[in-house]
Amino acid sequence: MDGLEGRPETVENLMVPSGSSGGSNSVGGGSLNMGGSNRSSGWTSFDLGVLEEPFPDANEESEEVTHPNPRANPFQAIPPEPDLDSVKEIMRDRLLVHRLGQRQATVSETEINRIVELKGQILDRMSQLDFNPFWAQRRNTLIRDYLRPPRGGEFKISVLEAKLQELFGENATRSSIYYELVRAREYFHIDGPFRGPRG
Repeated sequence: MDGLEGRPETVENLMVPSGSSGGSNSVGGGSLNMGGSNRSSGWTSFDLGVLEEPFPDANEESEEVTHPNPRANPFQAIPPEPDLDSVKEIMRDRLLVHRLGQRQATVSETEINRIVELKGQILDRMSQLDFNPFWAQRRNTLIRDYLRPPRGGEFKISVLEAKLQELFGENATRSSIYYELVRAREYFHIDGPFRGPRG
């Protein structure tokens, strides 16, 4: 075996330290299983080129996924405000459907206008009690989809007048209508994108 002395080191000898047969060696920060003797590993120039490339940093890959776009608008999926004429038309159709079976299933323009007026006055009062631009920004949507009885249709004019008086009482911020509308504001950005005109 004296003939091996003085033999110039090959690429394989440089990559695999002597005495590491069958072990696991660290190459470029990663773990490489040699799977046998270093003298029979059979490295090619392509293999060595791949090993010289740095391993990707896991933190760099996760940054694009874990950091949301700071300019994203959480309200961008909410439909735009409807115009008041379309709101009145939907409310009229809603009342007609709710009154089916009655002898005179009609809805007058005066009734619709008064309901819209009272709802608008309630929202105006809410903007005074709860300082938030929401009441003005979503005014038509609130008139169309909120301040309604749970069984459908619309509140009677007398009921809306009573709710408006509650908001002008001594304990306005403790009234049921106040809590109902504040809750609608707090949850609007959650269910608003999935809600269209309700019948």
